[in-house]
Amino acid sequence: MKYPRLISITHIKELQELKRTKDFLYFGAGVTFTRLKSKLIQWNNDNSICQALLDQMKHFASTQIRNVASLGGNIISASPISDINPVLEAAGAILELHRADDNKVRKIPLCDFFLGNHRVSMADNEILVAIHIPLERSSNKCFLRSYKQSRRRDDSKGIVSAAFKIELEKINSFDNQWKIISACFSFGGMASKTILAINTQQQLIGLSWTKQTINIAYDLLLKEMPLDELSPGGQYQYRRTLIQSFLFKFYSYVCKELRQPSIDLIDNYYHREISHGQQTIPEKPQTQKIIGSSLSHRSAYLHTTGEAIYIDDMPSYINTLHAALVLSTKANARIKHIDIEDASKVVGFVSFVSYIDVPGSNKLNDELFDEELFVSSIALCIGAIIGVVVCESEHAAKIAANLIKIDYDLLSPRIFSID
Repeated sequence: MKYPRLISITHIKELQELKRTKDFLYFGAGVTFTRLKSKLIQWNNDNSICQALLDQMKHFASTQIRNVASLGGNIISASPISDINPVLEAAGAILELHRADDNKVRKIPLCDFFLGNHRVSMADNEILVAIHIPLERSSNKCFLRSYKQSRRRDDSKGIVSAAFKIELEKINSFDNQWKIISACFSFGGMASKTILAINTQQQLIGLSWTKQTINIAYDLLLKEMPLDELSPGGQYQYRRTLIQSFLFKFYSYVCKELRQPSIDLIDNYYHREISHGQQTIPEKPQTQKIIGSSLSHRSAYLHTTGEAIYIDDMPSYINTLHAALVLSTKANARIKHIDIEDASKVVGFVSFVSYIDVPGSNKLNDELFDEELFVSSIALCIGAIIGVVVCESEHAAKIAANLIKIDYDLLSPRIFSID
């Protein structure tokens, strides 16, 4: 499919808005991740949705991609291993779609927007304009956290990503007991789309926030996401273990926030120290042993001290000549005539050497002899060697080579790409 027109949306005001009210966050669909990250940092005052998004964006793609990729584009691509979509889904995000022909507005929850692998509930004449995220105004405690496991920490596709949201109501102030009012668990990498663990969420409502409840949730999650050895993406046992591990991390985080007993190290962000090392090479080896010993290169001291002498550092011998290549500027072209008149006028010009001057065979390649040293008739590619200009200095040789005029007869077909 060819598109005759490409439209940039980077300066459409309605798609670039970022605002916060007392009831919701408003993200324009055309906002880049770099702009979104800066705004989330400003808004991140006890707002768990902001922190959950920031946690995922910390390792999302590369700086270059974040500078141009938009939030709306990430949503509409509907990748089943998206890092961002589970967070938005758990937060209850609502998409605002406009019809291009009559500008009618349709709002749809993000959880109903994904239909399958890279398929969404969106008509051809609809445009995603904005993402609305409702803010909690309940007196109950609400927590939202996101997690991701990938093969490397930065700029890597996730194996499994998850976002957990829980609303708790205090039932006993004396022993700090809490009851689950609502739950929303969203996962990427566990199906052909970003999915909610709907049955698990419903089963947890009304239960106490305890380790026993989380153990129940483990079993419910595994039943709701029955991966097997034939599941796309492989590593089904590892992925099933990851969703349980993420839930346990979330449980530890919530317990810590509620000042309940928890394993503090579980939810702490791991910061890897900068690697360092050293290699000691003694001036005088203590033994004559070679194997297992570190030996410096013979020319290492000359290179590191700057005392190494290269060809360009040496003065030229008397009557030294310098050569510069004359290369083809056309591909699949027959050479009709080579004009060296202008080149011969350069001070220091000595000669132009081509295939005519090669004694014996002009062919290369020991077995097939299918390549020429100098092009004799047809230049197969741009950069094919036609000859060399020989002058008394390197500078003169380069100037003379550029003054060689070659008349081509262009042949067909001319191939410019692998397609």
